Amino acid sequence: MLNLRKSMGEVAPEVFFARTGRNRQRFDENYRLVAGCIPYRLKLVQDKVRDGLLSRLEVLMISSPNRHDLIFPKGGWENDETLGEAACREALEEAGVRGIINESILGEWKFRSKSRQNSCSLEGTCKGYMFALEVTEELQYWPEQGNHERRWVCVSEAWKLCRYDWMREALAACIKAQHFSFFSHIHTSSCSRVLREGMSKYGINITVVKKIIMTGGACIYRINV
Repeated sequence: MLNLRKSMGEVAPEVFFARTGRNRQRFDENYRLVAGCIPYRLKLVQDKVRDGLLSRLEVLMISSPNRHDLIFPKGGWENDETLGEAACREALEEAGVRGIINESILGEWKFRSKSRQNSCSLEGTCKGYMFALEVTEELQYWPEQGNHERRWVCVSEAWKLCRYDWMREALAACIKAQHFSFFSHIHTSSCSRVLREGMSKYGINITVVKKIIMTGGACIYRINV
């Protein structure tokens, strides 16, 4: 796969390929170990006071062959890389993005591969670890572009598009992680209620612990999640 970059006025090819095979695949007993991430970005807005995090946060999801729903980039964790390196590699191979990974794991989930959904045995069962990845670069070409289209969506749409419950749980953990030490700015006296209702649909309970009244009547709410 070629990633074309301009160098000294010319187009220079950067060549990289997706890994194939499972010779280096890590296992934990019968579980195949999987690493993935939720790539995210914050939309630029003119009025940051009126636009809280939930309205600005977008996540990147990808399609998979012969399916209509979307997923997050993930794949096998191999024995020559760290867990975080595997998650970043999968984001590059499947979604064509690079970024800054939050080294705190969003969580650990056990699930079956799509080809083993109806199996009663442990064969095909995965133990997956998900991270949040702040996207800093989107490539025009990427190794698995032929199998995966990518799409930026708001968190409410992502919630509906998630194929499995564990994906929604990972998304909720990602949203929660973005809210630590975050000041949400809303020009209404019902800010506390708006924040609680906005987060509750993602299964996240918040507590407003500090309220500051700014010039013009704007309220800043310091929140715990």
